[in-house]
Amino acid sequence: MSQSVSPIPDTREMVASLEGGPVVIVDDHEAVREMVGYFLRQAGIPPTSMIEFSDGVGLEEMARQGRPMGFVLLDWVMPGMSGLKALSRLRAYPAYRKTPVLMITGRGEGSEIVRAVEEGADGYVVKPFTAVNLIEKMKNILLPPRHARLLDEAETLLDRGELAPADERIQAALAEKPESAGARLLRARLHEARGELRQAETMLREAVARNPAYLRAYGELARFYRRRGSNDLALEILLKADRLSPHFVSRKLEIGGLSLDLGQAEQADRIFREALALDHEAVDEVVEICAERDASTLAREYLDLVVARKRAGAGFNRSETDSFVERYNRAGIEFRRKGHWSEAIATYERALGVDPENAVLHFNIGVAYLQVHENAKARTFLERALALNAASPEPDRRLPELVGRELSRLI
Repeated sequence: MSQSVSPIPDTREMVASLEGGPVVIVDDHEAVREMVGYFLRQAGIPPTSMIEFSDGVGLEEMARQGRPMGFVLLDWVMPGMSGLKALSRLRAYPAYRKTPVLMITGRGEGSEIVRAVEEGADGYVVKPFTAVNLIEKMKNILLPPRHARLLDEAETLLDRGELAPADERIQAALAEKPESAGARLLRARLHEARGELRQAETMLREAVARNPAYLRAYGELARFYRRRGSNDLALEILLKADRLSPHFVSRKLEIGGLSLDLGQAEQADRIFREALALDHEAVDEVVEICAERDASTLAREYLDLVVARKRAGAGFNRSETDSFVERYNRAGIEFRRKGHWSEAIATYERALGVDPENAVLHFNIGVAYLQVHENAKARTFLERALALNAASPEPDRRLPELVGRELSRLI
């Protein structure tokens, strides 16, 4: 933009708090990135302290490289990787769990906003917004009130095992804000570190009771019960949270896993399907959860479900085809590992439905048929694997030797 920059007053303290790294602007619209950059320059942030990306992939790559970030402005709706998915992946890196993130969204629905907060957003601004709107939102995150700063200090001290000074900060925060659910969560953590489990549970339940909409408290209470081996109580708490906020995929996956652990397969199935309806990319985690619990057949059903949805929609591009074949392959390997060869064959055949010319899949099916002594079918698939590999523009050099070894067993 060529227009002159009109300064926004009272931003010096906010700008000073950004010394830990640049402001990262992630939006697929260049005009929005330019507008946000202009607003930041109005606040006194130089262009050299800004980094722009047109998608969430750039943000994830920056995190993978361990580069510093002072603040992230993240668009919600982007092609490919959504803002929520990018946020989830950013928070998966320990170094960025407390990096301030402000979501930029055209969505004002309460359920969507709750979902963003649960994924780790510190705030949100709804389009269209002004420079003052944006900077005020950033100030609220970067310059929190005193009780919030005390709790942040207490959490850092707890992380270092410094219990006494952490306790002092928590007490000071409660003096500032006696109803604080966040302070009760930290006091619960303090009690647990001291082995005072009854007091810890009391504090966690108080946090839930005092602010029933504070969903983090439900998660902390559920994790406390899981650490104590009380999975039934943990599941009860998580189901309450899910009823309040039914769009948080990570919680649904946890509920599904706990349901399987407790023998509640129908409930697990319902919850997993809900999770996949919200985010089909969660299929990898669903499959892993099921495989860990000897539920590979269920895992395969979810792959089938997502594949059917893809076919009913835009279909598969090459990278998606490879991805789904790999997912089926992993499920097939799990069946083979357990000696369930017929199930492995059924799984590989489903993968062929996604990529019918895949030489490796034909090889895997041939090997599985060998294990169940169906030699004629084994030969058909192994020979087909050789032919497909030979016709491939990028043949697998190892495959002819592997196929030859298996065919020799048929002689």
